[in-house]
Amino acid sequence: MVRTRSLLSLVVLILVAACATNTGSPTPSVSGARSASLPSASVPLASVPLASASVPPSASVPPASLAPTPTPTPLTSAVTPTPTATPSASAAPTPTPTPGPTITVRAYFLMPDVTGGTRSLVPVVRSVPASSAVASAALTALLAGPSARENAADPRITTAIPRGTQLLGVTIANGLATVNLSSGFSASGTSIRMRLSQVVYTVTQFPSVIRVRVNVAGSPLLLAATRLTYRDQFQPAIFVDRPVWGGAGGNPLRVRGQADVFEAQFRIALLDHAGKILVNRPALATCGSGCWGTFDITLSYDVSRAQWGTLRVWDPSEKDGSPQYQREYPVYLH
Repeated sequence: MVRTRSLLSLVVLILVAACATNTGSPTPSVSGARSASLPSASVPLASVPLASASVPPSASVPPASLAPTPTPTPLTSAVTPTPTATPSASAAPTPTPTPGPTITVRAYFLMPDVTGGTRSLVPVVRSVPASSAVASAALTALLAGPSARENAADPRITTAIPRGTQLLGVTIANGLATVNLSSGFSASGTSIRMRLSQVVYTVTQFPSVIRVRVNVAGSPLLLAATRLTYRDQFQPAIFVDRPVWGGAGGNPLRVRGQADVFEAQFRIALLDHAGKILVNRPALATCGSGCWGTFDITLSYDVSRAQWGTLRVWDPSEKDGSPQYQREYPVYLH
């Protein structure tokens, strides 16, 4: 009886030990399954997707679903602003120099009549710094050539002087101006006499100059000449010397020049910006029919505002009244 009880006790102990061993065995893992990452303790579990444990290994779990909610940066973040640099004295803007006094001079270029024909002399205005060397300033303006506006005019204003010609010097003594030009002035091309006429007319606009001598690179080219030397060949039949082409006209407008037309008679008109005729009247030179006469005419006009207008001169044909030697000058009216 005692042995039977001992045997039963031994069996019970063996069974208890076996059960304890099976309870401690780990659960085998599922092949191919990915373990879900546990959320941070600061994130509620409800924010983790329920299907996160079944995401394939090749997929990435959206970081926003697992990362803790970031703490927003306060608006009063302690960011030190970059101080604005104080400009140095060297960075100060350079003041624009105040333009000095200027004077107007004339330069003589070339223009055909409205109906075409040979080019002849036409004065244009230039503004230059005030100086006692006005002859040098006028010649420098002449050598610079016509402006873009003058080049685009109809008829077009041009020059016979080769581009790049330089003024080497000017001296005036006893009414004689000696002009020294660079060698480019005598380059082949248009008539040398035409070039010389431009120089002579430009220099003799000043009362102190009666005759002009021209040297090229120091060597004499023209011993002495006046406007009379070139008048018959390069002065238009009705030559308006003032106002110049593109100049300002007063009110009344004073028109001066020379003419060589039949019986010294021609016509003169003034038109406003729209082409309306403001003045249209006969004019008379002091001499005509083979001689040069002067004219000095005053035109009074009425415009509602300042504007560009046109001064027109022509000689009506004795045969049919058609215009001959017609020239037009833009003038500023007010």
